[in-house]
Amino acid sequence: MKKLFSQKNLRLEARPRSSRHVSFFKTYGANPIPKPNNFNFSVLNENQTEFLNEVYQVFGQFSAWKLRNMTHEEPPYKMAEASAGEITLGSMADYFKTYLTK
Repeated sequence: MKKLFSQKNLRLEARPRSSRHVSFFKTYGANPIPKPNNFNFSVLNENQTEFLNEVYQVFGQFSAWKLRNMTHEEPPYKMAEASAGEITLGSMADYFKTYLTK
């Protein structure tokens, strides 16, 4: 398993998120985040691109508040309180591998 970014994922009151992205995305509140015009998709390999497309197809239909509510019910978020607020890669892997069909 390889991480897409190196920052820690934090358990915060509103929603879990990467520490690096907190201030950037905070400005959008519960509104949709626009697609960036200057993202260079060539930095991603085919598997990463396919994975991100699948994530968008499944979760892109939900509002920010629906996604927030969903994550607050998942074990990685609930367990993070015991690990100084960090949502660990291991806890996410253990939980989400139960959804894999391959």
